[in-house]
Amino acid sequence: MDNEKQENKYQIIETIATGGMATIYRGVQISLNRDVVIKKLHPHLSEDANFVKRFKREAAILGKLQHENIVGIFDFYEKEGDKFIVLEYIKGRSLKQIIKEKHKIPVKYGVYILKEVLKGLAHVHKNHILHRDLKPDNIMISDEGVVKLTDFGLAFGKESVNVTNPGTYVGTPAYFPPEQLTGQKLTVASDIFSLGITFAEILTGKNPFESKNQFETINNILYFKDLNIDFNANEIPQVIVDILKSMLNRDISKRPKSGEELLSILSQIESNVTKETFRAYMFDTTIVEDKSEIRISVHKEKRTASMIILVLLSLILLAVVSFEIFSAYRDRNNVRTVYVDNAGEEKPFLFINSNPRGMEIKINDSISVQTPQVVSLEKGSFRLTSVSPDYESIDTLVVLEKNDSIFLNMKKIVIVEEFGYLSVNASPWADIYINDQLVDRTPIESDIKLKTGKYTLLLKHPNRKDFTKEINIENNKIEKINIELEKAYGYFKIVVRPWAEVLIDGQNVGTTPINDSIKLLTGPHTLKLENSKYPAIEDEIFISEEEVLRKFYSF
Repeated sequence: MDNEKQENKYQIIETIATGGMATIYRGVQISLNRDVVIKKLHPHLSEDANFVKRFKREAAILGKLQHENIVGIFDFYEKEGDKFIVLEYIKGRSLKQIIKEKHKIPVKYGVYILKEVLKGLAHVHKNHILHRDLKPDNIMISDEGVVKLTDFGLAFGKESVNVTNPGTYVGTPAYFPPEQLTGQKLTVASDIFSLGITFAEILTGKNPFESKNQFETINNILYFKDLNIDFNANEIPQVIVDILKSMLNRDISKRPKSGEELLSILSQIESNVTKETFRAYMFDTTIVEDKSEIRISVHKEKRTASMIILVLLSLILLAVVSFEIFSAYRDRNNVRTVYVDNAGEEKPFLFINSNPRGMEIKINDSISVQTPQVVSLEKGSFRLTSVSPDYESIDTLVVLEKNDSIFLNMKKIVIVEEFGYLSVNASPWADIYINDQLVDRTPIESDIKLKTGKYTLLLKHPNRKDFTKEINIENNKIEKINIELEKAYGYFKIVVRPWAEVLIDGQNVGTTPINDSIKLLTGPHTLKLENSKYPAIEDEIFISEEEVLRKFYSF
């Protein structure tokens, strides 16, 4: 879609994201000059009645939900077969992005986020609706510190939730409750479970059920017995742990019955967090808070096949570590190798370990293992290489004649980032784009902090010509831009039958017929046509730079 194309009373500015069902744009509601999000159903799905029904349902559900902690809807419309939802534009970041940046969030701020989400979720449930896709990606934190629930594409009314076929999943299985994975009926408790996984990720930086692939992740959720939570009782109130365990109870009947119930319990926890202090911590990287340590692991049900594999691995590890070490350490290319006696096996074992653990190591570029790992190999020479982009590479040759243990000392790559600043003063005002990304609007409260390097600066104003400049940000220096944007014009050619006085933006520009095109600033304008014999005609027109807009009207 052309980014400059006007859809009814909205103008699309740029693409934000493209998903499996829709494309998300940032746009402007021309009549109010406010930013909006325009969600367009993919054209090939507009022909599918089921997807159209789901898309319309999302709009209808959001239309019922007016709440500070829920993204607002402004409009739903169709044009030339395409379907659009117009939503509130939230300037900020997703909770997922913030967790990725901060790794984990201090308990007091985590509780604040949970409370705000629960306020919105309680409102959703009061309207007899289930969200069905609660996860950090679908929770936004605005620049003002407001927590908002988004993406109701999978939401259903409680009375109309259909059973999903077991083994097929719409959404993100890593945040599904067990009953959703097995195709059982979903309830309010199902949303509570998904929010519980999100709360665990807030506190620890990771989803406790997520594994290296979707199959293992689903198994973790399906077969977990309970959670093992390790925490310091002097730093973290027991009630926090109790709440988390109750939200993630696999027994639906033992989970909290509603968001209000959880909010009532959370209200008993003393907190000095305000929206202002929360906002400051979320977006000010200079603020450092103590992060009380909390670790969560999944205790799964015993399964026979898994136990057999575990026993075999244990025996192999026991055999390796019980060998007598007879040779000293050697340092070579960050590698320390220890030789041990051969215990008579036809194939020697190679025990690969590293600091830190969990590193991916390739053997002869054909076998990939994650440390620590025991590998049974033929005697001979093997090349070990590391594949982590965050650590200095290791490339070493191991001659395997007997049982061997090798330790890889991985050195983390330290990147020293340098920053400079950009100061922009534009008259009358302008949206500031850096490398095609909208970052602010003048007048700006403070200089824009950027990593050193070259950028493309674009200043946009609806009634002015775009200003583009290549800028170079240097360490600890300020790049200053002071500019008066040049006015941009287009033309308006009008024909009226029988005749009319033409008023544009309240100013009389003449009486038709007007032979010449009317020169106007680019952007939106109000048009009024008056003829004493007929009711006035009113319209909105949009003028593009150096283009002629032609309109015909008849009383």
